Amino acid sequence: MTIHRIIPNLNVDDATTGHDFYSEFLGLRKEFDLGWVASFRSPTNPSVQVSIVAGDPTAAEPSSLTVAVSDVDAFYTEAQVPRAMTVPTFAGVDRKECLYLRRRGNTQRIS
Repeated sequence: MTIHRIIPNLNVDDATTGHDFYSEFLGLRKEFDLGWVASFRSPTNPSVQVSIVAGDPTAAEPSSLTVAVSDVDAFYTEAQVPRAMTVPTFAGVDRKECLYLRRRGNTQRIS
């Protein structure tokens, strides 16, 4: 399995604003815009990408990252293997972050 890129998801109040900053100032190309989420990628280096997210209506929790992989089924299987690992916490977040994996339109909690 190959990880193609890891995309930070910036949680914002309104994902329809601020597009000029990413496109005009940073020179990123808008890849998609669904209203509640928009993603911008470098036209010369596709591993440089950022998404702004105002809330995923299908997710149980806000997301911090999107991981683009070559084989989502293999990644999903590997993510379910029990293992001891430390899950990072973030400033201002009181709860332990959990890995959620979107697979075919459903959000799955991997604990």
